Amino acid sequence: MYPRGLWRLSLKSRVTLFTLLIFLLGTWGLAWYATRMLGAEQQQLLGQQQFANVSLVADQINVALGSRLKALETVAGRSGPAMQAGPAALQSWLEQNVLLADLFNLGVLAYDTDGTVLAEWPLRAGRAGLIELHKATVLAALALQFTPN
Repeated sequence: MYPRGLWRLSLKSRVTLFTLLIFLLGTWGLAWYATRMLGAEQQQLLGQQQFANVSLVADQINVALGSRLKALETVAGRSGPAMQAGPAALQSWLEQNVLLADLFNLGVLAYDTDGTVLAEWPLRAGRAGLIELHKATVLAALALQFTPN
């Protein structure tokens, strides 16, 4: 039943080996338990940290978007006379308005209600006069404009 070599050892040696075996099993069990518990805790902490980071970035995006929307509302409120004067006046008004160039790195386009580009800043590839109803963003903006409240 027992290995033959074990009975040849003295009682001290057998007690020492048995104690060593219990110690190693206890250490292994403790390491296994600590690994599982720490792994679960680490996963939870990483999830909380990632959620905090995403929340921070989302808040920054909301602030930036809010400031840009506020700027667009301000500019739209002041653009009435230039829009009524025609595309040339609107173009020169856009060129003089530095606020938009600072906030929108791809530039600004002014559209008519039929999707025609009236003015652009900065000037690129002569888009003024083109009808851009094929763009989803233009269609969405025009749909919002004509939606009853």
